[in-house]
Amino acid sequence: MYGLPVMKNHCEQDVSTYIPNLSTFFEGLNNSTNSARESHTTDLQGFFNGLGPIIRIAEQAQIKLDRLIATPFSLFDFFNEREEDLSRILGGMLNPSGTHGQGDAFLRLFLEAVFKVLDKEVKEGFPTRDLCNHYLSGLKTE
Repeated sequence: MYGLPVMKNHCEQDVSTYIPNLSTFFEGLNNSTNSARESHTTDLQGFFNGLGPIIRIAEQAQIKLDRLIATPFSLFDFFNEREEDLSRILGGMLNPSGTHGQGDAFLRLFLEAVFKVLDKEVKEGFPTRDLCNHYLSGLKTE
């Protein structure tokens, strides 16, 4: 019709001419992948083997540190995590007249710790001593 060449449907094309090219491509890809894997495996083994002594030194340092300051220890691990219980415990510890007999030591340490983590703007309006004195003067003895 009209002298135009007849186009074949792409499904009717003979794909056998592409097989050698695809075979060469995938063979090369496989070789490159294997080479990279071998190279990186050696590098990674060297890296992780070098970590062994560093990890042992860090573990020994952690053991010594734990003996000094018990870093993983928390008294709260022994209590239920109910907010009511934790509030009661904290309230007792922060009460200068509490049965702990330490006066306002825990309250002062708590306020100092809070003060350290506040940003500059909040710190300027955070009267640590005034707050402590206010708390102590308003405390009701039981």
